[in-house]
Amino acid sequence: MLRLEQVSMSVNDSNGDNKDILHGIDLDFTAGKLYAITGPNGGGKTSLAKVIMG
Repeated sequence: MLRLEQVSMSVNDSNGDNKDILHGIDLDFTAGKLYAITGPNGGGKTSLAKVIMG
């Protein structure tokens, strides 16, 4: 099992302002199951995948 609790991530945008990418994400992944991360462009899918992969 992989558990994520209160995962947050922010980056500086082109103006130098802090932009929240992920905020307060809680997820549980169980071995042997298939999961999909879906959402709109710019929704944080790749950022979440990078957090999961370490």
